[in-house]
Amino acid sequence: MAHFLNAIHKKNNQGLTVAEFLVVAGVIIFLATLFIVFVVLRVQSYQAANRDTEREIHVKQLVQALTFYQSNVGNYPYPADGEVIDGSDDLLSRSLKDTKILSQIPVDPLNNGIYRYKYTSGNGSSFVIEYYMETDAVSGKKQGLNRAYP
Repeated sequence: MAHFLNAIHKKNNQGLTVAEFLVVAGVIIFLATLFIVFVVLRVQSYQAANRDTEREIHVKQLVQALTFYQSNVGNYPYPADGEVIDGSDDLLSRSLKDTKILSQIPVDPLNNGIYRYKYTSGNGSSFVIEYYMETDAVSGKKQGLNRAYP
C-alpha cells in the first residue's frame, strides 16, 4: 500500500486532482449517510421496543388493579360499550380512582391512533383490555393487537 501511495505521490506532487477529491468526498459522504441511517433506524427500533415494554407493564398494572377492584366491589366496572382508557374521564379510570386503587391511570405511551388501551366488560363478570404493540420484542407478545384478560 505504501508503495502504491508513493507511486501516486511521485506521479503528481500537486496532491489530489479535483476529480480525485470529489470521488473521495463522495465515498465519505455515502458511507456517512449509510451510518447515520443505520443509527437512526436502530434508535427508532429501541424506542419502539421500550414503548412496548412500558405497555406491557401498564396492562399488567391495570389487570392487577381490576382484580383488586373486583374483589372489593364484587364486579368489574362495565361501561355500556368498550371505551378508550384516557386516564381521567372514562369509566375504568374514574372507578379505579374513586376507590383509591390507583391514583394515576396508565395510558399508552403514544396515546394516539391505534396506540390506545381499550377496555371492555359486558356484564362486569369479566373484561378485556386491547392494546397494540409496535414490535415483537416483548416475550410472548406479538406485533399488532394483543389482549389481556383477568
